[in-house]
Amino acid sequence: MTAFREAVHRTADGAHLAYRVRPGRHPWVLLHALACDSTLWDAVVREMPEEVGVVIPELRGHGASTLGWELPSMDRFAADVLEIVDAEGMMAPGIAGVSMGGYIALAMAAARPELARTWAFISTHARAEDAAGKGARAEALSLVDRQGWETWIEQVGPRWVASNKHEVHLKGMAGRAGDAGLTVALLALANRPDRTEVLPRLTQPVLALAGELDPITPRVRLQEIADAAPQGRLVVLPGASHLVPLDAPEACGALLV
Repeated sequence: MTAFREAVHRTADGAHLAYRVRPGRHPWVLLHALACDSTLWDAVVREMPEEVGVVIPELRGHGASTLGWELPSMDRFAADVLEIVDAEGMMAPGIAGVSMGGYIALAMAAARPELARTWAFISTHARAEDAAGKGARAEALSLVDRQGWETWIEQVGPRWVASNKHEVHLKGMAGRAGDAGLTVALLALANRPDRTEVLPRLTQPVLALAGELDPITPRVRLQEIADAAPQGRLVVLPGASHLVPLDAPEACGALLV
């Protein structure tokens, strides 16, 4: 795989945003999930032609990125990524986000719907968090606060992937987020707004990508994305769970290209 250039962007509120860049044509911005980092996408990128450009941010509080002083929100995460896109001079990138990364991609679409040449929403949906979901976020926050990130990822991680071969990778990524990064992201997820009104305004091709075995995001929610976008389509990957880039990197890479 062609070597990446490592970069850091500093925001006005003092966050240091780490990201990796591979220059090339038809570039993609790849957004990772909660408790993950840029390495979530490594196997997918290996399946993409080396001449395809890639930018993989590490969201604030995750990986090597730090927190700033602004309150956490999907809009703040999205603004971070948009700053990186602008700093790199990216023109009409494809934008793909998995789970929390998908919510951030939707926030980017709300802010600048003309930005991307295509959108890929993976294991995510456009609705706001409901009461049950907010309750689950509160339980997760309590668990992280009382017992730390490691206990939390041991409980939730097996539901995210179809194979336990990813256990070490998941724990490594979650450890780099740590208690502080997870707390910020969980709060932002609990308070995310509804983005369903954004989808009909997206004139570009929209891919809604679901894992067949995903217990987290109901397939019907991804179908809603595909149905609402004028050029939307749903693809279900057999044998994959919630973190599609880990469970089905070959198919994911092929679909993005």
